[in-house]
Amino acid sequence: MPRVERSPPTMTPKQQNHSDTDSSSLASTETKQCLSNQRNKRRRESGEDRFNDFKTEILALVKELSENQTAMLNKLVKDVAEIKVQNSKIQESNKEIERSLEFLSHQYDEIKSKIENLEQERRQHILQISTLESKLEDIERNLKSSTIEIRNLPPAAKTETRADLCRFATVTCKALNIGIKENDIKNIYRLKDKSGKSTVITEFLCSSTKHEVIKAAKLYNKQNSTQRLNSATIGLEGETVPIYVSEALTSKGRRLLYLARDLVANKLN
Repeated sequence: MPRVERSPPTMTPKQQNHSDTDSSSLASTETKQCLSNQRNKRRRESGEDRFNDFKTEILALVKELSENQTAMLNKLVKDVAEIKVQNSKIQESNKEIERSLEFLSHQYDEIKSKIENLEQERRQHILQISTLESKLEDIERNLKSSTIEIRNLPPAAKTETRADLCRFATVTCKALNIGIKENDIKNIYRLKDKSGKSTVITEFLCSSTKHEVIKAAKLYNKQNSTQRLNSATIGLEGETVPIYVSEALTSKGRRLLYLARDLVANKLN
């Protein structure tokens, strides 16, 4: 069966115009839609670019911050390690100091103990010396219990004998109205000091004679205050010098007498 083809209907000019107008309107709408889509696409692409840039910038900042933190941590770890080493050295040094202080303390205790022992020994020695000095003083007093000293007595000659000294002693005692003989003298000798002055040490046979002579000498000087006992009194020629008769003192007694005289001289000055 033959196919029947239809011809499009014939349009009037008005319909044709209206159809053209619709076509143009449709084309315009499609163009606007296309442009709008293109603008939206550019906006989306621009936003994505800014986001990507922001993302890249953030990642760079994070990376830089991470690197800085890593560097800081590494430096901190290094510093801590150095501090640990220093602390270890300080602790070792402190231990050395403690050992040294302990050694010094031990040495100090030993020295202190030795000093205390020496001080104790020193006190004992001082006590023993004092005891010995007292005993020596007693011995000297006993030995000098009958001895007198005749000081400032001029020598008879360059070669003075015991007989000369005995004669001086008996003449001196005679001037004091004490009669003694050479037999009453146990021992007699002359001593010279550093200044050149001499003293005649006279030891009698008994202590009573000593006390009589000393008492008589004090009485003579008291009764003859203007003309005390001197070299002219006993008949010696030459320059007149005073003669002193006193008890023979021990070393300790002589020292005490010297200090007493020095004290009096200082007070007078």
